[in-house]
Amino acid sequence: MKLFLVSLLTAYRLMAVPAVVFLLSNEHWMFAAQLLLIGVITDLIDGFLARLWSVSTTYGSVFDTQSDRILLAGAVFGILTTSNMYLWATLGLLVPIWLQDYVTLMTGKVWLKWYRPTCQIVVFVGVIQHLSPLLVGFIIVECVAVIFLLIKMKRERVNELATHIRDFVSTTRNGGGLIK
Repeated sequence: MKLFLVSLLTAYRLMAVPAVVFLLSNEHWMFAAQLLLIGVITDLIDGFLARLWSVSTTYGSVFDTQSDRILLAGAVFGILTTSNMYLWATLGLLVPIWLQDYVTLMTGKVWLKWYRPTCQIVVFVGVIQHLSPLLVGFIIVECVAVIFLLIKMKRERVNELATHIRDFVSTTRNGGGLIK
């Protein structure tokens, strides 16, 4: 039952895609933003519940990630079908995903799990309010956040390297090491 509930929360995002595309392409911003906001909330809740209830699976992880991307692709498609100035919204939706995926690929770890949903919520608010400058500023803030993230990762890598060197030095002092 718990696994079914978690999967249902994930499946919501797939079921919402046609409605989101229709609403965005017909410029019903408020309704589309509400559906997308529910999608972001279910994205935050389903992974949390799966870990809490110990029902995490590889399939569920892939299903969750692909559901997010399909919903996002639908939102981008719906936004781009309008003739308004929503290129900034599209970038605001895509940049966090690209950056987080790049950082995950480079480090093998998922960093700042709250980063992408937070970015998406701010973009949806900007679309509802028709605030292009907000979106431009938001993209700048995203880039700054990634710079700080990369600095943090580099610091952790340096600390990891220092630990390895310290272990090696202590091993050689105790008569171990590469040459005996």
